[in-house]
Amino acid sequence: MEFSEKLKLMRKEANLTQEELAQKLHVTRQAVSNYEQGRGYPSIDILVSIAELFKVSLDELLSANAVRRQARLVFALLAEACVCIFVAALAIFFRTQRQEVDVLFLMAIAYAFFFPVLAALIGAGMQIFPPKRNKFFGYRTRRSMQSDTAWSFAQAATAEMFCKVALIMFAIGAVYAIIAVFLHSIADMVVLILLTAIFIVALIATVCIVEHKLKKLFG
Repeated sequence: MEFSEKLKLMRKEANLTQEELAQKLHVTRQAVSNYEQGRGYPSIDILVSIAELFKVSLDELLSANAVRRQARLVFALLAEACVCIFVAALAIFFRTQRQEVDVLFLMAIAYAFFFPVLAALIGAGMQIFPPKRNKFFGYRTRRSMQSDTAWSFAQAATAEMFCKVALIMFAIGAVYAIIAVFLHSIADMVVLILLTAIFIVALIATVCIVEHKLKKLFG
């Protein structure tokens, strides 16, 4: 059953009008109408509120829609990765023509792809194989462990954030590959440092954003 059908059925079983449900979710009646007609999809925050309101798990709500969202994200990552690889190959070719392909340049190119690939693997892996609460892996913090709903939300939010980080890092890698044609060894060293710093900042930002959402939703 699609999410839109599930939501409509649960609302009617709870004897709620669209207006009443909208008030409980703090959205407009039109938003609820769009959800039920499949013209819109709620954010993960709203999904958590729906899950808690109707006493169901996030897995029950996400099911078919989650598969499509995951497929779109994975497709976007693959498409961007292919573009970046092509651009990187061109950069290596032109640097070879100038006889300026050295270890630092190759390391910078490798780093430009290592970070987004790592983030993409983590994000896609957490979406396709959601970590179990009783296992070691997963986004494990005090807030994420306080309930099954909080755990499911934390894993979904973290996976989505990692996929977004991967998309951003792939774009940064492509930009570097383009300008690398005109750079020299010293600049390549700076790029190595910058790429590492950007990835670390992205990881810290991911944790901060997920924790902020957990605090907002679960206290």
